[in-house]
Formats: sequence, C-alpha cells, structure tokens
Amino acid sequence: MVRVPHVLVYGGAGALGRSIVSTFKANNWNTSKQKFSDGEFKDFKFDTIICTSGGWAGGNIKDENVIKNTEDMWTSSVQPAVLSSHLASKHLNESGLLALVGAAGVLEPNPDMIGYAIAKNAIHYLILSLAKPSGGLPNGATVIGLLPQTLDTENNRKYMPADQSHTWTPLNDLSNKVFDWSSQTTSRPKSGSLVKIVTNNKKTEYQY
Repeated sequence: MVRVPHVLVYGGAGALGRSIVSTFKANNWNTSKQKFSDGEFKDFKFDTIICTSGGWAGGNIKDENVIKNTEDMWTSSVQPAVLSSHLASKHLNESGLLALVGAAGVLEPNPDMIGYAIAKNAIHYLILSLAKPSGGLPNGATVIGLLPQTLDTENNRKYMPADQSHTWTPLNDLSNKVFDWSSQTTSRPKSGSLVKIVTNNKKTEYQY
C-alpha cells in the first residue's frame, strides 16, 4: 500500500491556512487543521507541520493600547508557533518540515507596529534556535521561517493602498512553494532559514 503523506496546519481557518490546506488536498495529502492537542496524536507522525496563525496591530510605544496589542500579538502569533514547534518535536518525521510565519517588515526596527514586531522577531528567534543541534526537533527535520512582505488577502485588499497591490504575494504562489518544499527535501532552504518573500509586478522571489 502506498503511504499517503500527512500535513498539519495550525491556523488553517485563516486566509493563508485555507490556501495551504487546499493546495495539499489537491495534491492528495491528508490534511489536519488543529488548534492544539498533543495527546490526541499519540504516536502519529506528520510529514509537514505549518503554523499560519497570526494577526497584526499597529502603534508605537506611546500608543494607549500598546500593552494590549502586544499581548494580543503574543497570543495570536508566538504561542501558536511555540505550540506547533513543541508538537513537531514529538510528532514530526525525521525528514519532515516545520514552517512558521514571520515577517519581512520587522527585520529592521519598525517602531510604528511595536507589538507586532516584537512578536514576529520572537518567532524568528525560535526558528533560529530550533535549527541548532540541541533545538529539540527530530534528526534530519527542517525548520524554516516564511517572511512575506504583504500577502494578497481579502483584508489587505480592504485596508492596504491599492497602488501597492503589485507587491502583494498571491496566496497560491506561497502555498505551492511550501508544498514543493514539503514534497522535495532536496529543494528546501537549509534548516533555520528565514525566507524573505518578495513580490514585484506579481512575480515572487524567495530569498534565503
């Protein structure tokens, strides 16, 4: 019997998560969408685990809502990334892929969205740490960060300036790339890579 590979998408109800689930389903992978339940999986192994959970909040350190916004970013982005990584430490195959979503826009200081920047940089630090030999992931597993500039989502179309749309990354482009990296281990970035996703005139490059 041919073994069917299995992907777990944490945050699969969001725009990127739905796109990734659709892509993997179309390519005959078994898909699971979870919040988090370690005990439920017992001895089950995944070939790929992807955390797409997240959010956004603006404001600098003077903002009256800076504490709440930072807490919200921690809850929506950092905690799911840590939980997904913990799950990967127990249930990812040795040749598996763990992908977490960071942000290209916070690689340099960005005081106008301080809570978001703190949260995403925490995820970047997590990725770099997991890639170390003592990081806790299975032998041979790969962890990478997906760092988009702006994704082409319904919300971003609503709130972002339309004249910048040529720089928005199509969801299916990113989903197909993650699928390729899941299916072909030799094509992946090395473990610990923070992959900057840059789109210009609808053409997307993956820089790492």
